[in-house]
Amino acid sequence: MGARAETIAPTAEPAVQTSGSGTMVCTPSSSTLGFSLHKDRGWWHLCDSRTIGGKRRHKVLESYGRERPTLFAPIISSGVDRDAIPRLPSESFDLAYLDPPYGTTSGEWDRAPDWSWLGAQVARILKPTGQAVLHGTAPMIYMAAAAFSASGLEHRFDLQRIKTAANARLRSTAWVSDFQPIRAHEWILVFKRADSPTTDLTFNITAMHRQTGRRSKAPRKGAPSHQEAEGWSGDYKSKLRYGWGWPIDVIFKEPAHGVDLYAQKPDDLTAYLVMLLTNPGDSVLDPYAGSGTTVRVSWRLGRRATGIEAQPDRFVRLSSEFATSKGATA
Repeated sequence: MGARAETIAPTAEPAVQTSGSGTMVCTPSSSTLGFSLHKDRGWWHLCDSRTIGGKRRHKVLESYGRERPTLFAPIISSGVDRDAIPRLPSESFDLAYLDPPYGTTSGEWDRAPDWSWLGAQVARILKPTGQAVLHGTAPMIYMAAAAFSASGLEHRFDLQRIKTAANARLRSTAWVSDFQPIRAHEWILVFKRADSPTTDLTFNITAMHRQTGRRSKAPRKGAPSHQEAEGWSGDYKSKLRYGWGWPIDVIFKEPAHGVDLYAQKPDDLTAYLVMLLTNPGDSVLDPYAGSGTTVRVSWRLGRRATGIEAQPDRFVRLSSEFATSKGATA
């Protein structure tokens, strides 16, 4: 069966408006200028078919399966967190994706937010079944976690991202490492509303599968005594498939390459977390949009993305990107 490409038709012109409070909001159009949904042998794909350097390329950005996906136009707002977040409706987001300044350097761009204030705002805007992801490193992550826990949120679980290429080009000198081991990992904490039962939350366990090798064996024969009491026989064959293992709390991801922001996260790491904690059609907020990784990934995965960016130049860049090439509705 032949391939069929279907360009997503525009339905509205891009608009940059100023709200009554002075915040600029970009409501993207659905024009894609070379991005299209493509069906090949019964499977749907999102493809980049732009002409670059006089050559037309065809790059698969995302694959969805046999059902035609629905993509929702992202919304980009300009404003600092203290002005923009309080204006967001209460209980309106399924996921708050937080990668704020850590406050670990003296840089002007690295001013950390008030963690107690941010935690209270996140607890307010999350739906009862919503969750929050927080990136960070010590000691900032400890202060933020304590403040969040006292502001209506509850720690759910944490992950450690191992930066497999951290400082690969630098020698481990006292000047480089600040007289300590070079930091090659980063914390990722997941929170929920304190009043929400864990059983009601989204956790797509398939998003965390890792390959273990076809000859991997179970760590023990039979079940531990406390699990035998609960009626489990220890039959690992019914729990695992060859080549796949139970998810672990360590993620090995290389840092983003060829990026314009010092702390930008790689797309596949963000996709991993968005798929894990949300379902298609869910709403995702990134109040520190930066380069737009979370918004871009959420759009491709069929989530309703909202991004807030404080830097005017980055806001203009994101507005242009998502209004002309990635703000599409299928």
